[in-house]
Amino acid sequence: MTASDTETAVRLWTVDGFRDDPWISAETVDLDHFVILPLSAYLSLDDETRSSNAARIGVELQPADELESLVPYLPQLPLIALAFPVFSDGRSFSKAELLRSRHRYGGTVRATRE
Repeated sequence: MTASDTETAVRLWTVDGFRDDPWISAETVDLDHFVILPLSAYLSLDDETRSSNAARIGVELQPADELESLVPYLPQLPLIALAFPVFSDGRSFSKAELLRSRHRYGGTVRATRE
């Protein structure tokens, strides 16, 4: 493995230990990858694209994004990434709590810095 490989390889800590992260951040659907789209990009997808690629598309919510706009799509989303651009902003933490308690979201919830 070269230095550039270790810089680009992302590993996640899970209950089973470290593992490679198959997800990438993207602006559009890429059929070769599991993608995390910004909320606006996800909502702009047509229903056919959203449903036929459901297992490969996640959504990233920024602190100012409205969670309610995503609620109808929660059953088909395998991953929701919540952005924490600054430590003192607790809006994403609140969204995580609402996803689990109010909306009973059972997929993966991930924190990001972006």
